[in-house]
Amino acid sequence: MRKMLAFALLSLVLLPAVFAQIQNPQLALSANVTIDENGTVTATGGQMRGISINISVPLSSPYQKVETQSARRLDEEGNDYIVVSSSSPANPFHYSERITVSSIARSTDSLPDSYEVPPEAAQYLAQTSRTESGDPQIRALAQNITAGASDPFEKAARLAVWVNSNMAYDESMVGQENSALWALQNRRGVCVEYSTLFIALARASGLPARYVTGYVYSDQFGSWLGHAWAEVYLGKWVPVDPTWLEVGAADALHIEAGKYSELSDAPSLIASVVPSSTQLEWVTSGKSGAFSSNINTDGVQLSAPGSDYILKAAETTLAPGGSTIVFLSMNGTDYRVIEAELATCKGESSVSVEGGRKFLVLRPNQTATAAWVLHASSSLPSNYIYNCPLTLNSPVLTHGVISITVDPRAPSLPDYSASLEKPNAQPGEENSALLSLPAPRRGLRYYLVSPSGVQEKLAASPLERIPFVSSGSQAQEIYLAGEGGGYKLLEYQPGQQNGIFMDSLSLPQNLTAGGIGYATVNISSASYPADVDVEASFAGETERKSARIAGPSSFEFSLLPTDAGVQALTISVYSNGKLMDQQSAQLPVAAPQDAGQPSGTGSGNAQGAPSGSGAQGGAKPCPLALALIFFPLAAFVFKR
Repeated sequence: MRKMLAFALLSLVLLPAVFAQIQNPQLALSANVTIDENGTVTATGGQMRGISINISVPLSSPYQKVETQSARRLDEEGNDYIVVSSSSPANPFHYSERITVSSIARSTDSLPDSYEVPPEAAQYLAQTSRTESGDPQIRALAQNITAGASDPFEKAARLAVWVNSNMAYDESMVGQENSALWALQNRRGVCVEYSTLFIALARASGLPARYVTGYVYSDQFGSWLGHAWAEVYLGKWVPVDPTWLEVGAADALHIEAGKYSELSDAPSLIASVVPSSTQLEWVTSGKSGAFSSNINTDGVQLSAPGSDYILKAAETTLAPGGSTIVFLSMNGTDYRVIEAELATCKGESSVSVEGGRKFLVLRPNQTATAAWVLHASSSLPSNYIYNCPLTLNSPVLTHGVISITVDPRAPSLPDYSASLEKPNAQPGEENSALLSLPAPRRGLRYYLVSPSGVQEKLAASPLERIPFVSSGSQAQEIYLAGEGGGYKLLEYQPGQQNGIFMDSLSLPQNLTAGGIGYATVNISSASYPADVDVEASFAGETERKSARIAGPSSFEFSLLPTDAGVQALTISVYSNGKLMDQQSAQLPVAAPQDAGQPSGTGSGNAQGAPSGSGAQGGAKPCPLALALIFFPLAAFVFKR
């Protein structure tokens, strides 16, 4: 059963007639749906001599149970599809397939402390014409977004948050399917552009990522839609939907139909016609643009919104012109991202809120926090007391309310000073905030909000210390606020580390053109776990391996020289996008003794990105309008 921040379950069996009333699909724990794939192909001005239609089928998995009327096949990337065909089709040709799906929500309860990206996942690091992960703009942006991330999950979370926050959803672009670079430069699109940009940024960050196509239910449109999202490899495949901002988790109304290294325009209908001038019309029932009314919802189970959080103001009564903070604290039960925003009272401007949307990156048994700064207006009439209710809004949390009172009778206390004991501290190192308090500020309660938690202390002395544990490998902000109003924003920088380096490099002794050799590099780090990307460039080819290491680790690379002579080998070690170490060597390559002998570079060494198959056609996200293509050999290919 999916863990959802200790959410209580609310069981609802909903019929299709009331299904559109669901206000938040992200709370769906399980669902039962029926997909009717019906269509008609009509030939005008001739006859069909044969027809074959590939119908995409949702994937069977631990979180999706799928039943079909016809036998299923697998494409090159393991996706299911059904073939409907006839050697002597009627005109018009009708087909009908019913598919039932029972789904449960996905969650990520654990991730390995260390892992190496296996070959079957490494193919999802490759750049493509649509997913330009090697473009300098995309690589620079990915490095900037992920700099200082504490682990690969935080990298993926930051990238998804950035895409979600910096892209504008534009319904008019359904079916355009633009590239990652286009999306970055234009900052708009639909699910395809969101996912394509995220996948390019993830691959540029050394995280294998692939496309997921299928269906989602939209409360905005009250309908099922064709949709695209992503999975990223973090020792296991983890769902990421940058459009809906579901990271590490996916609700049960995300119905997976296919997983691909690249979105494909593979044919989904092929027909032979006589004569070649014959016109074909293909009409599918229940599909219009991105809308999929051919899906019926038989039942859904929802969780109640989460309430297991702390929302608190350091001070609830402020004098005009005063300030304080409100903080949100949550303990994670799994890996996910929670979006939250603190909205000020409507109809008046007595209290303003700084901070906007906040994103809590949750991990099992760890605390995440967010803080907003409040300012009471200094221009309010002095003969009024204002009460301003602030509301916590989140797609998956209950609405929390904190009332702030602005009272001209509230005392204005003298300021106090605060500093950090260690302005530079290693992650995990103990640190403290040091407070110097004038007499009116003593005997009050103070709150220190750091990224890793909230510390609270009743301060009675002129000099007080509030301890906390430093976290993260980049600059961290610490909020300090107490009763009586006012706040301090402190910042510390992580201490310098010795970094990641190569212990040794073992090279092959005898290389022959057309043969194969192996280079082994041993990597160590000043601290563990560490995220590393090791790249080997040789004979015009580059191979990259990514891993999270828990100790000294070895990486082996295949060397495939094609020409005799001296060839340069360069080994580069990166971490979080930064070059940490590099070594180069000149390797002699001998000519083969017998040119007639096989080269020994077996086909198993080739790593190609599958092109996909016609199975994708029935479940493309945000589908294009039907295209009719004429072939002189009297064959028709439809792409969907």
